[in-house]
Amino acid sequence: MKIAIVFHKNPFAQPASIDLIRLRAISSGLIGKDVEVEIIAPVEKEGLINGVVPVCNLSSMKSGRYDLVKTCYHFSIDLIAGYEGPVVSRIVRVVDGLLPERDEPMRGQLLRCQTLIRERASCVIVNNAENRERWHALYGPAPPVVCVPTGCPSMIPLPEKTLSVLMKRSSSFSGALRRRA
Repeated sequence: MKIAIVFHKNPFAQPASIDLIRLRAISSGLIGKDVEVEIIAPVEKEGLINGVVPVCNLSSMKSGRYDLVKTCYHFSIDLIAGYEGPVVSRIVRVVDGLLPERDEPMRGQLLRCQTLIRERASCVIVNNAENRERWHALYGPAPPVVCVPTGCPSMIPLPEKTLSVLMKRSSSFSGALRRRA
């Protein structure tokens, strides 16, 4: 099986945020289990992350070389045009007309992406029951929604450190925070 992990930002950037840490952990973890994985991203130059994880440009999506595509975050769904196989979409927060409040500046764009995900994904992955319930309230039972809690490192690793060393101590992010009225 060959999997494309679609990421909407530069995966070669220094891992200074949890999205890049998670991307590297997932891709290298799958490769460590002998699953063929490539990160697909809007990059001009292809290459390897840490000499192990292949990064290809968006033109790879049209080649038909993947058995499964996993999108990372809302905006990655915009990058899979031309791919006709199964898609698993992982989103951190499901937005609706009001919640989470922190997403207000981009709510319209996130809702647009969620509509594309609903139309295109074979399965949606969220990190907690609140997001699963919000998805079902907005879109109903299809596509299926799976809740997979995400363990996040408690600190951002130094560039020369490996993620496996830092993952020994982790905390769990339970989704979007909101203010109680």
